[in-house]
Amino acid sequence: MQTQPPPADYVDPYAGYDDIHLRLAEWAIDKTGERTPVAMADFFEMIWTNHAAPVRDVLELCCGFGRNLRVLIERGFSVTGVDRSPPMLARARKELGDEVELIRADLPDLPVRRQVDAVVCPGTAFNHVAGESQLGRTFAEVARVLPSGRTFMFDLMSWHMLKEAFRDNDLAVDLGDLAAFWRFDSDPATDYCEYHSTQFIETDAPGLYRVEREVHHLRAFKREAIRRMATAAGFREAAVYDNYTTRPASNDTLYETWVLVRR
Repeated sequence: MQTQPPPADYVDPYAGYDDIHLRLAEWAIDKTGERTPVAMADFFEMIWTNHAAPVRDVLELCCGFGRNLRVLIERGFSVTGVDRSPPMLARARKELGDEVELIRADLPDLPVRRQVDAVVCPGTAFNHVAGESQLGRTFAEVARVLPSGRTFMFDLMSWHMLKEAFRDNDLAVDLGDLAAFWRFDSDPATDYCEYHSTQFIETDAPGLYRVEREVHHLRAFKREAIRRMATAAGFREAAVYDNYTTRPASNDTLYETWVLVRR
């Protein structure tokens, strides 16, 4: 199933996403300490086990090419994936097969009419939303598909990470056939971090590389704002942990893992 074709003027930031970009993403994830899909699934199952109602039907927002969905499928869960990028969904379809429900949608619109047992959104996808208005409306849409007592889990690059730890920071990598340079600009007066990415990708001609440049805005959210939006959307609890562990998040936490419980 695929719904809501993109508008005519839609520009897909992942249209050229390929194995080169995946290699760079995996390097960056390892460099910054982001958790693997297996570690994320372990945390999800721990939380679900601590709630009385069993979880079988899981909805993932911003599912990308389906890495997390695959792990959940291998553990016996029924899954549905939602993403805004047709190329990402096409790759997920190739990886996961025709039986998995994949839906194209732009958050906060969530074209899922049934209720599900749990909703997840790993991979710091919410740092890419436009701001509090869009995120708050997304929370409300998630609450609509969750019965009382069910959980919504997601992660974020923390305010500390984007506004302090990454302020005016640089990362670089040379993998032989490709290299990349990332620059992070974070004006203290704003609520976002500007992320500049330059990739140098080897071509078929020896010694020649093509250059790709991208600029993204990573939105930073304070914890009190997340809790306020969660309460307004209909969640009774909003706990935050340190990067898919049982440790409560601290002022130095880089990756926040949120667990919201439907009222």
